[in-house]
Amino acid sequence: MSYDPYRELESALPHTDTKEKGTVSRVLDWLPVSGLAESTQADYRRVILKLPKVLGKSLEDIALDWRSLADQLPKDDPKFFGCKTAAAAKAYRRKAIAAVKGASGEPDRKRERQSRQDGYSEFMAELKRVMECKSITRNEFHPKQVICLRSYFDLARQKGIEIRDLNDQSACSIYTAATRDQKRTVVNAITLLNRLRTVSWGNFERWLPSAPIEFKPPDRRRRHGRLPEHLDEELAVMVEIACKGTRDPSTGKTFGGTKPSPVRHAAYKVVHTALDAQGLDANSLVSVAGLFDRPALTDVIARWQWYEAQNDPRAIKGSTAIGYLARLTAFLEGNGYSSSHVSELLRDVEWLVTAQANSDGMTPAAKHLCKQLWRDRQLRLFFLSLHVPWRKEAMGLLRKTRSGKPHDGVRLVEQIRKYGVLAAFAALETDAAPLRVTNALEISYEVSDRLSKSDAWLLISREKGRDAALNVPAGTTKNGKPINAPIRARSQFRGLSTIRWYIENVRPLFPHHESSNYLFPAIGEPGRPLAYQTFLNWWNPAIRETPMGCMTPHNYRHGQATILINARPGDWAFAASRLGDEAKTVERRYGWIDHEHLMIEGHRILEESVFVA
Repeated sequence: MSYDPYRELESALPHTDTKEKGTVSRVLDWLPVSGLAESTQADYRRVILKLPKVLGKSLEDIALDWRSLADQLPKDDPKFFGCKTAAAAKAYRRKAIAAVKGASGEPDRKRERQSRQDGYSEFMAELKRVMECKSITRNEFHPKQVICLRSYFDLARQKGIEIRDLNDQSACSIYTAATRDQKRTVVNAITLLNRLRTVSWGNFERWLPSAPIEFKPPDRRRRHGRLPEHLDEELAVMVEIACKGTRDPSTGKTFGGTKPSPVRHAAYKVVHTALDAQGLDANSLVSVAGLFDRPALTDVIARWQWYEAQNDPRAIKGSTAIGYLARLTAFLEGNGYSSSHVSELLRDVEWLVTAQANSDGMTPAAKHLCKQLWRDRQLRLFFLSLHVPWRKEAMGLLRKTRSGKPHDGVRLVEQIRKYGVLAAFAALETDAAPLRVTNALEISYEVSDRLSKSDAWLLISREKGRDAALNVPAGTTKNGKPINAPIRARSQFRGLSTIRWYIENVRPLFPHHESSNYLFPAIGEPGRPLAYQTFLNWWNPAIRETPMGCMTPHNYRHGQATILINARPGDWAFAASRLGDEAKTVERRYGWIDHEHLMIEGHRILEESVFVA
């Protein structure tokens, strides 16, 4: 097994027993002698007394450790705390951590560390002096960047690391000891220190280590190691062959191809699991082909069940396993192998059969949202016109940039991009089609009077009264079917108006918008679409401030299906055409809506049989 410095460091960290540190119940004894205002004491007491309900533990079972508590409390989840808004949840979390810090003496220890005269204090004094004496633009160094340096230096002091010893290994140590909230601060501070070594307006190298800090945070999303280069290349070629489609002998071109990423994910998951299940050394393996035969796949499915039973980080749900195996059919047949054993395993393995019977493809949270949309007309209106408040937010910020008053221009532009993109995305979801996020981010567009020969996905006429059209090619969608959706100019939701407004006012604020034909261009990489993670980083906090709560972008599909099925019960083909799914898939996933509708209708008929003459 390869050396993992993060795992080694985590195992070497001291694990303090709850009895040694005390428990959160000590906060209640500390508050009367804390010197805090009575209102603050009452606030902290209320927060602490609510912790058992939030965490499902008694106060005696919660360690008096603010870092541990910070990792247990999510940053933006009102439902977790039983709060109505994200702001209330953030306030509760902040107060709980502050109360535990105070009772454990952390503020006193932090003041002592900050009062030390050492390399860190000299560095910060020099940075302050340079910032006061020289005219440094905010692009060169933003004053708020000092905050992440202070936090990083405080963590280093706690570990007993001097500023001259801030190397790769110490960065690993500090990152591992940091709380979930602090990890990004550590990465930002290291990047900033490396940049400060080369700035023309200051000389900071005398305090810093001789070489830049070469540090990359671990990819927590990766649950398996990397494949050796020869296996990785072989698998990539097999995926390309399986997805490229059919070759037309008359033209030499291929057509009918499928999107490679779902097939790639499935194939890689199977290979990694097979290597683990059979205890094989990937470096000594000549080819991956043998890992897809019946004995190997049987071992893979057994290992997936074991992962689930052991709560292993590599565990997947039975429904996910079904999706992976289904994608292997085209993968194997495209490379000239038989896939009959895949369908046999899907039929004969109880875990998979049970998962297929129980799976409707919806999380409890998504189902809860659907029920709310079904019963609440006002929420339906907000759901279908979500682009309006986000557009208004962006328009208000745009007015600030034109007001002539002083403002943080960089921050303001970032917020305008955020709300503008979200507004345009929401407009596409309701007025065009409920797209998956990956497809929405890949949309190319053209505004022209002559659109018949355009290859762009989104075609918009210069005439504002004319309809637009969205055409997503079959090879880019999850189910391999094209999406062809007209966008009505006279729609009462006014989605096309928002899309036009975004193109004219917000898209020009992206750095490389002129050289990109993507509707949502990347911020840092020319010629690329907006990154999926950037979109989610914008979506998650913005949606929590709306009545939609923790709704995900994918819930646009679930929500619209709910509204359509409620209007036309049992007409699965009608909802399927809107979602771009098979009718049987829609029936399996949303049949519970029709069932509840029929139960209510049945009860109404029973009432009428007795009480209506």
